[in-house]
Amino acid sequence: YYYHTKLSAAQRVPLADAGFAVLPKLTGEWWMISEYIFMTMLILPVGLTLSVIIIRWRPPHRKPLYASMILRRVLMTLVACQTLRIISFLITTLPGASRQCLYSVPDDLTSKQMVEGAADPSGNPSGWAPPTSIYDILFRFDTTNGCGDLMFSSHTIFSMTFVCVTFKYFNWVYLKRIMVALQVVIVPFILAARKHYSVDIFTALYVTPLVFEMLDRQFPDHESSDQLKKMYKISFQIATEGDGSVLAVVEVFKKLFYLNLDDIPHDIIDSITNDCSKNCEWSGMDYLNGKSIRIDDTGLMKRSLASTQKGKPSPNRVADIA
Repeated sequence: YYYHTKLSAAQRVPLADAGFAVLPKLTGEWWMISEYIFMTMLILPVGLTLSVIIIRWRPPHRKPLYASMILRRVLMTLVACQTLRIISFLITTLPGASRQCLYSVPDDLTSKQMVEGAADPSGNPSGWAPPTSIYDILFRFDTTNGCGDLMFSSHTIFSMTFVCVTFKYFNWVYLKRIMVALQVVIVPFILAARKHYSVDIFTALYVTPLVFEMLDRQFPDHESSDQLKKMYKISFQIATEGDGSVLAVVEVFKKLFYLNLDDIPHDIIDSITNDCSKNCEWSGMDYLNGKSIRIDDTGLMKRSLASTQKGKPSPNRVADIA
């Protein structure tokens, strides 16, 4: 808004845009449709992420889901993209075409007044509401009625981040299709409401997944047992019971808890599977990523030592494998 108030009347005139030329302008309640689609795209992944705390989801990739890990990925992507966005709209100010920014050039304005000095405030729309105090600058929160913060689209940064999160963590086919469909549908409604130019949306559509992928490669999730132990002091272990069976447990704050199969880091499953391929006799097999794992009636991962194995393990022995 601050930079927008410094523009001349000529600079406040909206730019030519191919999307604007094709799509009719939305007004009234229709102007909010993109916000409803956006909220749907927000609720789906955020709701699933928070539900991980109480619901054990089993997406096709079969890896355990951790809410803190997903939120970390989302925040990293949003911070990086929003930083790039802030730099972009601060160094180049585009005239807003949305209803709260659209300037109507007064009829009595001279050609000199059109290009010199700030635009005559009489041409501002009714929704024009720049901050007028330090309090407004620091604490006023309005995600839909800003002006000047166009390049590139914040709507699309958020929506594409949610699409990327869905593909990485909640990769059910139907959910991925729904998120992609919503992303495709929201674009014309943003343009029709004149909230962004086509270049704002197009830029965000490729910048956001690129940033997401770069951050994922540079700062991968801490999902192995070694990484979880190093970062969060969570130690995964193997517990041997008196009957010769082995259970996976986790140590948190010096307390041991039995683990469900869905909560075990993939490297532990690989380790136990490889070990059992030599030392175990299998019955009641279940499969995870093509690898056989035996689970008991309570859903806990468990293996029986082969009758030919020499030497029985000590009862209730716990061996750290993280």
